[in-house]
Amino acid sequence: MRVPWSNTELRWRDALCAAMIPASKHGSLPGSGDVDTEEFWIEYEKSAPQLLRFGLRASVWALTFSPMVYLRTMRRFEQLTESERGTILSNMSQSKLYLIRQLPLTIKLMTCFAYFRDDKVRAHVQERSL
Repeated sequence: MRVPWSNTELRWRDALCAAMIPASKHGSLPGSGDVDTEEFWIEYEKSAPQLLRFGLRASVWALTFSPMVYLRTMRRFEQLTESERGTILSNMSQSKLYLIRQLPLTIKLMTCFAYFRDDKVRAHVQERSL
């Protein structure tokens, strides 16, 4: 059964993706939040296995509300400063608990798939690797 994402969940997902791949400091590459990934996400929802779709959604929810645990604040992830976001992602990525480490990794993996699907991003990376 496919349950469509709410607009709120999409905003949370996009904030997490933007935190995973920020724009390059010298401006040569856009951040994930600056790339149109809508086509990727539509295709993902149609073709990804149910367990992967569930895992991504669970990761989005867990990371969105992780500041309550890691920073003892009532703010959600998207309401944090860039520094606070980095602290949470770093702490979760270094957790002793496998499940906690997997949450940001799931978001990071899917962000990379969406980001590198963009023709301009791939062309820039290929140009730099020559």
